Amino acid sequence: MRRAAAVALTALALWPLLAKAFELRDLVRSEASLRCLANLAALAGTLDGGGSLCPRTGRPYRIGAVPGGRVFFCDDPARHLRIPVRFLRTGSITQVRMDLPAFTATPGSRELASTNYRATLRLRPDAVSIHLETKPWQRYLFMPIVAVAGAVLFLTSSHFAIDATSRTRSELVEAGGTALPEAARRGALPRIEFAEAGPPAAGAPGAWVPVALRGMGHLALWTACMAVGTVLFAAGLRGSVYSREITVLPEAAAIRFQDLIFEKAWTKPATLDDVQAVVPVPFGRRHYRLHAIHAADGRVGRRFLFTVGESEAGLAGLLNRPPVFNRP
Repeated sequence: MRRAAAVALTALALWPLLAKAFELRDLVRSEASLRCLANLAALAGTLDGGGSLCPRTGRPYRIGAVPGGRVFFCDDPARHLRIPVRFLRTGSITQVRMDLPAFTATPGSRELASTNYRATLRLRPDAVSIHLETKPWQRYLFMPIVAVAGAVLFLTSSHFAIDATSRTRSELVEAGGTALPEAARRGALPRIEFAEAGPPAAGAPGAWVPVALRGMGHLALWTACMAVGTVLFAAGLRGSVYSREITVLPEAAAIRFQDLIFEKAWTKPATLDDVQAVVPVPFGRRHYRLHAIHAADGRVGRRFLFTVGESEAGLAGLLNRPPVFNRP
């Protein structure tokens, strides 16, 4: 029974780690594309922190002349961007040009269907707001279950950790005999000193070494399960009560973030100023991560906004200063 419980708890602990591993793989692949776009924005906006070579192709960026300015673009966007992106510099103004898929925008509220969350889009004459929260079945069913599972994993692992510690102490006393230091009899693990080759006999000076190593291994395993349980509990609780409001002001080149708990503001809104562009970055096969590329103290910066599906990547056109869809 104890072994079955250990296997079940270990599988429960590894499940979120595997999911995060696949997500991390997609994040690593999209990071180079994001750096490519940030480099283009830095070149067009004369900002520090960029580069002159595409991190994916290793080729220099191309610069073309257009009436009234210059256009900056990657030499091979189809390889890693999927949506061609160009930055146009006219005077002191930098604008983005993208060949985005069609996206129908009407005044009022609209729920985005292809995001990983419940995203409600609201269009106003001077702003675009996106309300982000977990989907209803996640918010009211899955996330509470995750929180409860995390709490159960933490409490159960704590019990097994305490039990393993007590059992190791008893085995140390039995294995060490009269040669075991007095500190071990009081419950403290003694300093490990490796004995001669070959398994020592019970009661010999080095008989407690394998017992101590095995006990520390068990304790490390249950401590890791406790950590995973804590993460699951925090993630489930956050998904059940947390939401975020993102307000984009295209004409002011600013984005405002407001964190909500039970739909009530619990922090002061944070504002991102001097936004150069909001760009879609490929994430996996069927999604895009929308990032805001901005200027921070003369250096190019970037901030993640939210994820959309391939069919709604055209939303990025509403979040930038017009025009966006026209070719320079």
